[in-house]
Amino acid sequence: MTEATTHSLRITRTFQAPRGTVFKAFTDPDILKQWWGPQGFTTPAVAVDLRVGGEFRYSIRREDTGELMHFHGRYLEVDPPQKLSYTRIADPGDGGHVWKDVGMADLETRVTLDFIDHGQATEVVMVHSLFPTEQAKQMHERGWASTFDCLDNYYQLSHDH
Repeated sequence: MTEATTHSLRITRTFQAPRGTVFKAFTDPDILKQWWGPQGFTTPAVAVDLRVGGEFRYSIRREDTGELMHFHGRYLEVDPPQKLSYTRIADPGDGGHVWKDVGMADLETRVTLDFIDHGQATEVVMVHSLFPTEQAKQMHERGWASTFDCLDNYYQLSHDH
């Protein structure tokens, strides 16, 4: 039996907000809508059932074209405020043609987020794994980096931390 080669991505970022606040930013639909997604995207719809086995669904919209991209998954580990792990699937509809191009449409990947307490700052260690190709990994590396920039901007503009 041959095991498929998979690629994984690890990004570590520190945010200037307490750990519980950062954890909530990744799990509260009202907060997610304010910052989630790469630069140039908005997040008009988020549904979260925050429990092991619970599902989430969200949509991001490209600001320049209005094209929608949809994602869903299932929570594997929910341990507030220190750990969050979930499956993630990109839906092929609407703007999902991008995912077809890199072999990601309807493919289940895994995201694990560790939230490390540094007092008024929080280090987030994100591992996103099970990418089918190096190209898919690199595309997500750019997307995650930009998404984390958006969270950083959210905290810089927000007085709620």
